[in-house]
This record gives sequence, structure tokens and C-alpha cells, in this order.
Amino acid sequence: MSLFRVREWWGIKCGVGEEFDRGSLCVGDVDNERTGGDKIVVGSLSGMLRIYKPQKNAYFPTDLLLEKQLEAPILQVEIGKFIPNSKDNALGVLMPRKFAVYTIIKEGTNNGDFLGNDPKESTSNQIEGYSVHLYYEHPLQRLAFNFCYGPFGGAFGKDFVCIQSFDGQLSFYEQDHFTFQRFLSTSLIPGPICYSKSIDCFVTYNSSMEVEAYKYQMLAASSGSNQKEQVNGKKVKATWTVNVGEEVYDIFVGRYSQNVSSGQTEVIVVGEHTLFTIKENGELSSQMRLDYFPAAAELYRTGNDSTQKQKLLLATHNKTLMVYKDPKLIWAAGTSTIPVSVKIGTFAGIKGMIVLLDDEGNLTVNYLGTGAISNPVPTLEAKDVDYEQLEEETKRLQQIIRRTKRNQKDEMVERLIIRAQIPNSVDPESFSANTEHKRVTIKLYLSFTGEDSILENLMLNINVEKPFYVTQPTIYIETLKGGSQITPVIMPITVYGGNDCTPRTLEASITAIYHDPTSQQPKTAFCNFLLPFGLCGSIIPAKKITTHKVTLETNRLPLPMLSLFEDLISHDDIETKNLVSDNILTFQFSNGLDVTVLISKNAGRYRIQSSSFETLFIMSKELIRRLKDCSQVMQKEETTPLKIEFTENIPFYSYFDVIDEHFKNRKGLKVYYEQLDNLAHQFRSIQKRLLIRYKDKNPTSINSLDTLFENTYSEILNTSLKIDKTQSSLKILSHSLSCSTSLILLLIQLNIGLSDNEMEVLENYITPIVNDDIPGWEETVDSALAFLLSTTLTKNPKDKPIEEPEELQNTTKLKKRFALVFDRLHNFKLLPAAEKEQQQVKEKKK
Repeated sequence: MSLFRVREWWGIKCGVGEEFDRGSLCVGDVDNERTGGDKIVVGSLSGMLRIYKPQKNAYFPTDLLLEKQLEAPILQVEIGKFIPNSKDNALGVLMPRKFAVYTIIKEGTNNGDFLGNDPKESTSNQIEGYSVHLYYEHPLQRLAFNFCYGPFGGAFGKDFVCIQSFDGQLSFYEQDHFTFQRFLSTSLIPGPICYSKSIDCFVTYNSSMEVEAYKYQMLAASSGSNQKEQVNGKKVKATWTVNVGEEVYDIFVGRYSQNVSSGQTEVIVVGEHTLFTIKENGELSSQMRLDYFPAAAELYRTGNDSTQKQKLLLATHNKTLMVYKDPKLIWAAGTSTIPVSVKIGTFAGIKGMIVLLDDEGNLTVNYLGTGAISNPVPTLEAKDVDYEQLEEETKRLQQIIRRTKRNQKDEMVERLIIRAQIPNSVDPESFSANTEHKRVTIKLYLSFTGEDSILENLMLNINVEKPFYVTQPTIYIETLKGGSQITPVIMPITVYGGNDCTPRTLEASITAIYHDPTSQQPKTAFCNFLLPFGLCGSIIPAKKITTHKVTLETNRLPLPMLSLFEDLISHDDIETKNLVSDNILTFQFSNGLDVTVLISKNAGRYRIQSSSFETLFIMSKELIRRLKDCSQVMQKEETTPLKIEFTENIPFYSYFDVIDEHFKNRKGLKVYYEQLDNLAHQFRSIQKRLLIRYKDKNPTSINSLDTLFENTYSEILNTSLKIDKTQSSLKILSHSLSCSTSLILLLIQLNIGLSDNEMEVLENYITPIVNDDIPGWEETVDSALAFLLSTTLTKNPKDKPIEEPEELQNTTKLKKRFALVFDRLHNFKLLPAAEKEQQQVKEKKK
């Protein structure tokens, strides 16, 4: 909101109960008085035409020159050279079924040049001595929407008219006679239209959210149909098209940008959220985001020099008037209403006056700036400062501030509380004809602390990662009563364990979205929890497969296997108990992969081994969590804290094999896409050749084109099947890479002893979230590691931005950077941004 406001110089209310739109206002020398300044022409949707001439800084009855009731609503009024064989101005009035041209003449003047022979209609205003004469009119076959005018086709000293109908028909009139009509094939809903004299083009906006330009000569020479329903004739094609992607309020042609060359113009498009500038050839020059919704706009220049850059005047729905001089906002002032039209004119010899009209007919002439000071600022007498009184006042204010803060803390904050009750094990096995997956039922307790309040339209989103899923991820609750005495609402939620892939995490979350019943502000509430590990699979007979293995060392005595994983075994399930010994357990996931846990009999060592590298992570993470939980239970008996380490070499070779397989699959998919593009191009070329042969009057041999056509089609199908298969394989490999990356990060933390804050920083560079878009995961991580090595993990850090990831041809450089980062992590610390800034400040002080 601006501190300044526009200063009203003149104002009047046009009629009572009438409505006005953006085309209801125009300003100019409508009566050809030459030296008398501009007049304001206003046409309402009730059909009332009024002409004003402001002369002083207040409204007088003599300012109303003419008032005329027309027979139809007035959609748009414009002043131009519409009279044949005359360079004088006339008034063009657009009505739903008619376009009329009127001349405004002051009584007593020689009006023979205007009227010619036998005028069709003459009505005089005897009070002011002005009369309005209908010179000619054009009946319209279709409902009109708007019109534009200008010297179409290079005409000199006269203006032609282009009228756009509601169904996209453009009707062209060379003053008093009709020329032709054309339908725009892209028009579904009419939009703003503007004429560019320098390129002889019509610029308009279509329902596909595109700004397009049509050459006048192309429209005139086109053989397109005059009826939209017919398809005969050549369709009218746009000279250029620019996709703006939003609704367009108005279009102007002028010289607005600072970089526009002399002799050229550009198209200024005022969108719903953006201001676009487009060059004459259809190239998007610039765009600027608007923080408000425009209500009216006008492009103007302060002088008479046609080569001078113009400024843009924008009125907003926030009751603010913005003045732009590309590319900056140079002034903003508040308005008393939301205008639907804004114009610039000269009144009483004052140039640059702003004319505003709102939808209720409040017409004002304004200027920017400030008025004269009515009350002079009094001179204050110099007084001696009483420091004791100031100190007492400061203490009193500080006490008030402390008391207010204390009261705010004591106040109960109204909020939604979500609590989840998670069972230790999965539900009893219950198989049906539709599903064979394990499931767990979670109880949600919902309560609202606000007394005597009711929450409405509460939405719950349940988020679980693959392979887990819920049948209803979004739940809507119509009402929830609040209060401390109200029993919480219990809502059961069933989570199923799928068999798509190996789980990467057991973390799940519930997000609630609601509106505060008092302030109606949107709020959210969260609840995070862990799913039972038994949802991932089941225990099977022990296997000793050592393809991939990880050994975790602790400073405690080993715990029995049954006590660590007691939730996986039911008390009544004797068969499963027999599968578990004191030091070995094999767990099979729902997708068929398995992992084995071995416990040392003497030392506190735990080995996790499997034939699949990706399965090691979820079991390692779960084992660490269970060891920490047991340590907290036994905290009274143990004096030293639990310490978990990984002292072996990081299994980079196994990890790099996963990266290579994923990278190879990505490259193969790219090759298949290129092959499919080439085959599709070849297929279209063969189709064109066959069509040409079939259309020939004298049939010729197709020279085995049909065989080539069938073979190409067959290759397209085979390549599509390969792409589908490779995409499915890439999805599996991406998940495997995600689990493997999480495992490597976990082992690095245990090996080096990184803190949780340092791990958070490292995960920002080596992300376990695998993205197969462009750029891919390998390119993104390679660029991030290069930045990390040159800034944080070096003795001489450099300040430089992260470069755009470049496409990799192989993973050799990425592997070297992985190893280099691991080596340097032993000597350098990864500090979060906040701690890093604090350390730099301390070093500067020293």
C-alpha cells in the first residue's frame, strides 16, 4: 500500500444505477475544437452517452457538454478519423448489434464539411449549444465484443475499423463501407485486440492463453470461410504466436522498453499476474511478475515526440495506481475506488491529468503529487531533557513488556493434537482372495484444545513410502468438537506391506490441514511414527550367504537374538521360534530378498550379510535402533554410554557396481528414445510418400514402400517394448541405488563418527533421493561433490556458485570424488550454515 494518494482535481457521478466497463471511457478532441483541450466521452451499458469538458478544479453544470440516450447498450467508445474525405475527428460507438459513427459539433459553426447531404439524425442540446449527428452506421450480424481502429494496410490520414464478435469473427470496415469478414480458427472466447501500425498487424489473445498476430494483408487475401461452421477454404494462420500461460487483461503497441531500437515498436501485454513485452517478430523480450491483479491500464508518453519512450499506468484491485518506466516502478499512489478504465488527457491547459472511471460511474480527473500545506508545522520550544524521568519511563515500559510476554506464555494455544498408537507387531494373519500382504492397524487419536470450538472440513493425509501403502491416503472429517473434556476421536488406519521392492525406511507421517475456528487462518498439524518391522516380511530358516556383509561393533556384551527381535515372533508360534537360534536370524522381505543377522558369542559384534547389497541398509538401521532402545532400558545398570562403530573398509566397490548399473540403464533408455525418434521420423516420411503416390492421377509403383512401412512399424513396436522394459528396470535400480546410498552414508557416519548435524549437511550433497529426470542423480551428485571439495573440504576455500550439472559420459570422475570426499572427511568438519557463519564471525573478531 502506498503512502501517497492521487489528488482529485475534478469529479462527477455519471448517472444513477448505471454500469460501466473498460470500453466506456475515451479522452480526446472529439469536437475538433483544436485549442480547447481534451473532452471526456463516457458511454454506459444503459445506452447513455455523455461528454464532459472539465474547466476548473470543481464540477460545474456547464462542464456537461452533451447527454444523449442511445437505443442500445454502449460497449466501447473511441475517437478517430472515421469520416470519409476528412481529417477531422469523429466518435465511434460500438453497440451489440450496431457500430455507429457520430460527429459532435458546436452550434453556430460551419458544419457542412461533416454533414454532406441530408443527415440521418440530428439532436441538439440547447443548453450548451452542442449537437450530436449520426453520420453513418453498420448493422452487425453477430453480437459484438470489442473493436480496434487504425490506418489498416498503410492508409494515410484515415482510420479503418475492425470489430470482433463473441464467436471470433473479425469484420473490417473502411470507414462507411464494409470490406470483408474472417473467422479466427483459434478463437473460442474473445479477448483484447490491438492494431500495430509499424508491422500492419492485429495482435489478439485466444482461449489457449496465447498472444498471436495476424497480418492485415494475409487476412484480406485469405480465402477462409465467412462461416465458422464451414471448413472449406484456407484457414487463417497467425504470423507469430507467443504462449503467455495466463489470462490477458489488455494489449498495447508502443515503445516501452529501454532496449527497443529507434523506428521500432513492441507489444505490451498486461496479464493477470505478469507484464510481458514482445518484439515485432514475436520474440518474447521480457516479463515482469506482478504482485497484484490489474484492473485498468494505459500506455502514454509525456511529450509529443513519437520516438520518446512511453510509460505504463496500471490501476490495481488493491486501489493503487502504479506508474512504470521500464523496468522500474517509479511511482505508486492510492485511489479511492477500483477503476475499470484509466486515460491521460489535457484539461484547462494542464497536461498529464489522469482520468479514472469505476464500474458505478464515478468519474474523476486526478494528478500525482501533494497538495499545499494548510497548517504550518509549529516550532517546538527547546526544553531541557530530564534523564531521571526518561529512565523511569523506560523501566515502566519494560515491565509492561515482560508482563505481556508472561501472559502470552500462560495462554493456552488452540491447536490440533494427533497421537498415533502403533502396535509392536503386525495384525494376526488374515488372508483373503484379493490380498496376501501383511497389515497393521494404527489407532489415531484426534483432539482439539480449543474450548467450545468446532473444527470443520478437517483433511488428513497419510504418507508412507514404498512398498507400504494405504487404501485411503486422504481422509476428510466434517466436524471435530474441541475442549479438554471432550473424548478424543479414535480413527483406525490400516497400512499394508507390499512386495514391490525392499523398504528403505519405516518412517510414516500424518499431516492434518484445517482452518482455525477463530481467525479462519489455515493451519497444519503433524504426527510422525515408525511402522512395525514385521510389516516388511517374515523369518525363514537360517542362511549363511556372505556376498555382501557389514559388521557393527559395540562396547556392550552381545544381546540374545530373541530379545532383540521378539516382536517378530508370536508367543504361540512355536515353528517360527525354532527357526531362530541365540546368534543367527534370517529375515525374508516380501519381494523375496533375504538378509541374515549373526551375533558374536563373546564380543559385542553384529554382522549383517546378504546376497543383495540394498537389503543391508534397512536391517542395519533397524538393528542400531533396537540396540539403542535396549541401551536406554539398561541405562541404570551400565555406566558407559552405548557406542556403535564400523571399523572395516567402506564397501565402495559394491556401491559403485550399483551406480554403474543404474547409469548404464539410464544411458540405454536414452539410446532407445533416440531410436524411437528416428523411427517415428522415418515412419512419417514413408506415410507422406505413400500418400503422394496414392493421390497421383497416373498410378506408379510404390517400390516396396509398403514393406518398408510394415518393417518400420514393427521396429517402433519393438523399441516401445524395450523402453517399457527398461523403464521398469530403471525404477527398480533407482530404488536399489537409494537404499545403497543410505547404507553408505550410515557406514561413513559410524566409521568417522560424524554428528547428526554433519550428516544432515552431507546428505544435502550425497542425496539418497534418486531422480531420473534431466539432470540425473549421477550428474547432480557429481556437481555437488565438486562444489564440496572446492569450498568446505579444502584448506583454501573459494567462494563460488554451484555450476550447472553437465551430462556425464561415464562414472569414473564421480567415483574418484566419492573416495576423495571420504578421505577429507577425516580432517575437515561439515558445519551447518548457521554454525559456519558464527565461526567466521568469531575468527574475524580474533
